[in-house]
Amino acid sequence: MAALGTRRKRPEPDVEINMVPIMNMFLVLIPFLLMSASFLHLKAIDTSVPVRAETSLSSEDSKKKEVVVTAVVKLTYTGVRLSVTSPELTEDQLKSLDTRIEWTKDKETEMLEELVIYLRGIKNKYPKSNTLILSPADDVIYKDIVTVMDVARKSGETTLFPIVVVSGEVSSS
Repeated sequence: MAALGTRRKRPEPDVEINMVPIMNMFLVLIPFLLMSASFLHLKAIDTSVPVRAETSLSSEDSKKKEVVVTAVVKLTYTGVRLSVTSPELTEDQLKSLDTRIEWTKDKETEMLEELVIYLRGIKNKYPKSNTLILSPADDVIYKDIVTVMDVARKSGETTLFPIVVVSGEVSSS
């Protein structure tokens, strides 16, 4: 009877987690992640956001020389509408600077030359101006946006509008 009261406990088995498969998986994953990170190249286009600035008042002569305008390029799949905004110019002066260039893929070089001629004309007339607002439509491809930005920034050795702002719809007043 005494043997019934002394029940023997079975010793619990030593449980060890096998870490070898997990270590093997990390051994394969870490070099793969390092190699894929080196192939990831992110590119950015240097641009800025629109800023509203107040202009200072000065004498009439210096005011004419220091008129600052902002060129606006509305880019669509079929053409480019060019205009100018400035609080210092009248409505008629602004309308006289509006123009449109037809955009066809087979005559892209001619269109870019017309764009450069227009932007050079604006830059020669208002040399203090350095901002261009580019407003692309939804159907314009990325390459065309970048091409227009490059043309607007620099034409040959001449810097035209170094500050290119990509924006939505812009009113001309």
